[in-house]
Amino acid sequence: MKTNPQGRVALITGAGGGIGRAIALRLAQDGIHLALCGRTRSKLEETAALLPEGVRVAIITGDLTDPAFPAQCVKETLAFFGRLDILINNAGLAQSQPFEEITLDEYNRIMDTNVKAPFLLCQAALPALRASDYATVINIASVTAHKGYPLQSVYSASKHALIGMSKSLANEVYKENIRVHVISPGGVFTDMVRISRPDLSEEGMILPEDVAEIAAFLGEPEPLEIERKFLIEYPDISWLESQPNCKRVEIIQTYLKADDGEERRVRQRGDGEHFLYFLTVKRKISEFKRVETERKITKDEYLALLLEADTQKRQIRKTRYCLLYENEYFEIDVYPFWTDKAVVEIELNSEDKQVRVPSVFKVIKEVTDDENYKNAALAKL
Repeated sequence: MKTNPQGRVALITGAGGGIGRAIALRLAQDGIHLALCGRTRSKLEETAALLPEGVRVAIITGDLTDPAFPAQCVKETLAFFGRLDILINNAGLAQSQPFEEITLDEYNRIMDTNVKAPFLLCQAALPALRASDYATVINIASVTAHKGYPLQSVYSASKHALIGMSKSLANEVYKENIRVHVISPGGVFTDMVRISRPDLSEEGMILPEDVAEIAAFLGEPEPLEIERKFLIEYPDISWLESQPNCKRVEIIQTYLKADDGEERRVRQRGDGEHFLYFLTVKRKISEFKRVETERKITKDEYLALLLEADTQKRQIRKTRYCLLYENEYFEIDVYPFWTDKAVVEIELNSEDKQVRVPSVFKVIKEVTDDENYKNAALAKL
């Protein structure tokens, strides 16, 4: 059973002002409950006072350079709410001084805040995030990690390290339905920027609310999609190809060797001249919960993966007609081994929405839950 998206909980570090406060206010608009973490209780209370009615708030104070505090943040969040769905590592320290003048203490303080604290928070949060159907980690980096501005060597290094850690973590946990994102904003008009870059003015700078809007988008659960499939009599191909809002796509799908409880397949799709390539992995993580991930791959990667083909399954070739008809979207799959039937698939955004199959298609029966008409079954030799 899925956890309720309306009861989601986000833990935000550096929530006493700037980007952290803006993110808290924006997430609260979506009904997300908040654990606000920071060094100064009065600033966190100011943020809490701005939140709309109905949003539950936990205030957690401490120093992120203390190695014990990140785990404490997660522990107190779970004790207060009983769940954690979104972790936002926003707190950061910056510096603006010549490279040779940076002391070891200053170096350690910046690295402990900007790199070690997010590392420890992610470690402590992962067990709780695995229990969420909406698990998301958002790490706030900086354009300095990409540009390497002068007088910000340690800050740049710390944010570059945060990006590297985030990429690795994303690849490690995506199969567990945990999404890891990085936002690297340019100059945001906050108190930290005023101090570290006094040469900058407010004009033309990014506002904290702009970053908050991106964080809210990244923290959104995947949109609900309900698929309905119907077996139809072989369609009139000439009619389909005459429709102005119909696109023909050639698809070749190959199943790969996989571990128990996992399904791997690669797919080539295109118009006959230009092709895109995808790797899809479906993984069962509990009796009721399955995770599907898909990513675009290169042609060379595709060809290399074909060497891992499951010889117990045949390659599936089909022509797909993507049809927009009477403001509804349909996918009609025509297989070369069928001459009397095809499959039409409809995606709905609500279980209550009425299904309307165009009258030009003669429906034989619904096969949404019929295992015999899934691609995995059709691929069996």
